[in-house]
Amino acid sequence: MENMEGGFPPKKTEEVAPAQAYVVGAKQNPDGTMDYSSAVHMMPTEAQVKGAKEQKERETEAEAKKFEIPEDVKPGTATMLFYKLRNEKDFWEKAKNESSAQNLANIDVLNSMLTDANLQSKIEEKVKQEMTAGGAEVSAETIRQKLHELPAKEMVEYVQEFFVDRYKKLQDEKQDMVPLQQGHFSKEYATAYLLAIAQNLQNRLLEESRDPVAPKS
Repeated sequence: MENMEGGFPPKKTEEVAPAQAYVVGAKQNPDGTMDYSSAVHMMPTEAQVKGAKEQKERETEAEAKKFEIPEDVKPGTATMLFYKLRNEKDFWEKAKNESSAQNLANIDVLNSMLTDANLQSKIEEKVKQEMTAGGAEVSAETIRQKLHELPAKEMVEYVQEFFVDRYKKLQDEKQDMVPLQQGHFSKEYATAYLLAIAQNLQNRLLEESRDPVAPKS
């Protein structure tokens, strides 16, 4: 425990770690200033310091674990890109700079396209037809696994058909604002913007198809 000097905040010395020490007994004056004349520096016990450090380590580990990519996700797949976009979104949320808002908005649209329910249903239907050709019986779990491992390069073709071609057609028809999801009364975006995002998604999928190594987190 260390006494304060006069009416001023404590000096930070080698003996008192600012991140660990705390002040007891400070009073607020009527004019809003603080009176430290009777205040003292309290140092936490060794057990408290150890406990706080361990808690911080647990929080850091839990935060990192949230963004781990499952071991069964293969590089070069559309699923891998989904997880990379998730982690990229976290990066921009933490960055909080002038680029963050637009980048976060772009990632949300990229994710909406990648996980679009109508698109996923169409892909599932095609995969099922291919796997059951000739009368073969295939379980629902086998089909889900096939979708889970869908090559990113193959997804590029679906994005072309489902988004790029549609937005180009809408542009030709002079429709400047359209909903993101076909058949949904969702938020409308500039058609040129959606076309650019769809093409960006294709580029990211192509990049993923050339990525030989899955990231650890």
